[in-house]
Amino acid sequence: MTDRSFTGSNPQARLFDEHDIVRGWSWTVTTDRGVRRVTLPALVAATPAGTPIDWLFTEHIELLDAYMVSLATEHGALLSAPATTGRARRTARTAWRTLLRLGLEWAVASRDTGRTVTIRDANILGTVFAFAHRARRVCDDLGDRPLPPGMFDALPPDGLVEGTPELVPADPDRAGLGALWVLRTADGTALPTGLRQVISPMGGGTDPELLIVAHLNAIRAMLDADDTDRWAAWGMTADLFGGVIDPNRGDVGFDAVRLPVDDPGAATIDIYLRTVAHDVAADPTITEPAPTR
Repeated sequence: MTDRSFTGSNPQARLFDEHDIVRGWSWTVTTDRGVRRVTLPALVAATPAGTPIDWLFTEHIELLDAYMVSLATEHGALLSAPATTGRARRTARTAWRTLLRLGLEWAVASRDTGRTVTIRDANILGTVFAFAHRARRVCDDLGDRPLPPGMFDALPPDGLVEGTPELVPADPDRAGLGALWVLRTADGTALPTGLRQVISPMGGGTDPELLIVAHLNAIRAMLDADDTDRWAAWGMTADLFGGVIDPNRGDVGFDAVRLPVDDPGAATIDIYLRTVAHDVAADPTITEPAPTR
């Protein structure tokens, strides 16, 4: 992600394989030794001072958005249920790693340059994570998330259930294990749920912004801990982006959804980078393009 030892011109985004869009694309430049593939952070860092670079960020995030649309169009059925074949698992695994890599490049370059991130761009990055989580779950590439004791002792009954949303830590003495949402009923029963459910109109009447901020603060406390659990980080971040940002967009204006903080763009990049850092530490190859499937 940090190779800056090159000079080149004519940056272009090119697919790795025109017949296999799942592998995604990368930036290329023309050097005195031919065409070379580079990351967005490296490309931005090597661009001469005074040369416009905003178009690189715009094109990267728009191509990333288009990549997700293509995945949903061409592989939507495959990415909506557990993989049952080797090929399906490879496709889902390639998809989540490609999403994470391309999102990581854009987030790192944005952070390093200190550029202002629009709400729309932040939403695309959040959707990248939510989509990657879905693909990762399909191919069973997620580890076990720490759960509070007795979390699934009571399962939600059929029909509408009244209760108060509550964020329960997996371990009150270990912030690094994260927390999960429950709906606390009148008799004290804790029914497992998620952020999307508790901030919905049927979620109990609590101000959705307060719930989102509580979730965001719990993520930050988890990521600040010395013993952050990798899978707790994945679960809570996926719950945040999957809850606040609708991956399917629906009838909600994509530009209108935002984290209720002073700088939602910076907050989105921070959470994305810090969560993915735990994955990269465990498997540095995540930052590399997927091999031919």
